[in-house]
Amino acid sequence: MPTPAWSKEVANQLLVILRSRLDEATILGATSFLRFTGFYQQNLDSAVAKSVEKAILRAVESLPEDQRHPILLMTGNALATKGSRVTRRAILEKMAKVIPRKRKILSTTPLSSRQVETIEEEEFVPAVLKALGSTSKLMPIYGDATVRISLVKGSTAATMRMSVELSAQIESSHWIVGVTPDELVADQICGMTGLVNEMICPGPSRKNADSVAFTLAIHNSSQKKLRPTPLKMHRVSSAELALMIGDHRITEFDDVDWYAADIPVTGAREPMKITFTNSQEIDYRARYCFWSAGRRMYLRSITVDSRTFPRRTQHHFSLQPFLMLPVVTSGLESTRYWELEVDSWIEPGNGIAFIWGDAGKALK
Repeated sequence: MPTPAWSKEVANQLLVILRSRLDEATILGATSFLRFTGFYQQNLDSAVAKSVEKAILRAVESLPEDQRHPILLMTGNALATKGSRVTRRAILEKMAKVIPRKRKILSTTPLSSRQVETIEEEEFVPAVLKALGSTSKLMPIYGDATVRISLVKGSTAATMRMSVELSAQIESSHWIVGVTPDELVADQICGMTGLVNEMICPGPSRKNADSVAFTLAIHNSSQKKLRPTPLKMHRVSSAELALMIGDHRITEFDDVDWYAADIPVTGAREPMKITFTNSQEIDYRARYCFWSAGRRMYLRSITVDSRTFPRRTQHHFSLQPFLMLPVVTSGLESTRYWELEVDSWIEPGNGIAFIWGDAGKALK
């Protein structure tokens, strides 16, 4: 499983949490870190803080001894500090005796406070974040995703073509897509299993096969120059899919067309980057379109490009996120290009709606 990317803000907030000795108020104030771990809720309480504390300690326990013991010292969870009130200086002195020396540090004297703090920031925090990413059951099999949406003229005056490109790291043997006209069915499947990568809803007025087209490409994310390799998606029955993902409940959904692609495995597995694009015609008169996550993912950003929107001068536009977290939207009516900087974990069903209305009628 690839290690999910984390922002500087997440790393800084974890450092404060560790240095505060896992204080409840500090944990609940670290909203970016809570979203990263998947514990964020609208009503934060002591139960959330306790769950986060347990998750951090489980992650720390999985680390090597030379990292584990000093982190337990700094959080007050080692025998040397438990049950006694100690100063920050005393903790640093204890830590200095067990922290491995960096190559640059040739002296045999205890590390200075500044040297210890640097090691906390540069070694301990990344180690804990990596351990959280590899031990938590909440982490998805792909993360660090970006979504790009473009809207252009459709095949008729009554339709528009919407293209969605999802780029993400992945470590999996299959890429699985379901297509259904029923949005409730799509939501049920997203909530039931995390092994379906994308659920697409072209709308009830069009046949699935006529309205959706897929392209899928993959490349080694460690390559400096990206050389995408196209992958062929093939139709599979619900019974075949049930065997593939080990979940027979998927056969209960009749109104879904299933597609899958085999992802090649070569020797020592390295994180792969996958780009999935789906293009579908939507009803222009509906005055809106949307994208929602088919599974839990760490989302960097969403962009919506309507610069070639048909009859664009006759419309007002509005981008409405439903991500369960505050985000900053950049974009102007004059540019017809919007970008949401998300930089957080989002849950299945979270996403955005893009709305268009007649000029002169402002959209709320």
